[in-house]
Amino acid sequence: MNNNLFNKEKYFELQEIAKGLGYSQNFKNEIEKPFETYYNFQYKDKKDICIIAGMVYSWMPTKLDLYFKDDYDWNKLDELVKKYLNKDDSCRFELLYELCSNINHSIVGSSKILHLLKPDYGPIYDSRVIEEWNYFFNYNENIKLNNFSFYNNETKSIKHDKLINLIDIYIRIYWDNLLLWIKNIDNQISVRDIEILFYFINKEKNKRKN
Repeated sequence: MNNNLFNKEKYFELQEIAKGLGYSQNFKNEIEKPFETYYNFQYKDKKDICIIAGMVYSWMPTKLDLYFKDDYDWNKLDELVKKYLNKDDSCRFELLYELCSNINHSIVGSSKILHLLKPDYGPIYDSRVIEEWNYFFNYNENIKLNNFSFYNNETKSIKHDKLINLIDIYIRIYWDNLLLWIKNIDNQISVRDIEILFYFINKEKNKRKN
């Protein structure tokens, strides 16, 4: 991780770009409206994972697909979720692996599940954010984000090496650097504050191209 890239000055630069494109608090309020009801959901036990997944995919363009086997170890997943809710960084990889493997084979959807579970902690891995992040940091290979398929439709199987690589990118390059950035700004913002700026900038730039 690089403190020189994730500092107050860089965050203020991101803010100024967004403001120059017309960003305001109203945009943040509007984009957060659909989440307000979901944010009040309290996780109680393993059954709630499927409920939260249903919430997430209710606003996504794809339908919810669950791949949990009959003998799946739900207690293990429950333990991982509870660790995550306590902001235990050590559980993130295993939890994401379980979610990606068993819910839609998607890291985007899995990241949204984590976000709803802990909005101030779990970042959403959104395509607009990924694109704008890479542009903002000049496609720096050390912190470049990516999203690629880890599921083989022909063999109906997961490409485990690709899934491991993708989760590593999401946690090590994106999530950990967001947490570092927040720390360097004296914990005055959340992961969502940063994400929304990237999302807005990319949305506005693409709208003006068309």
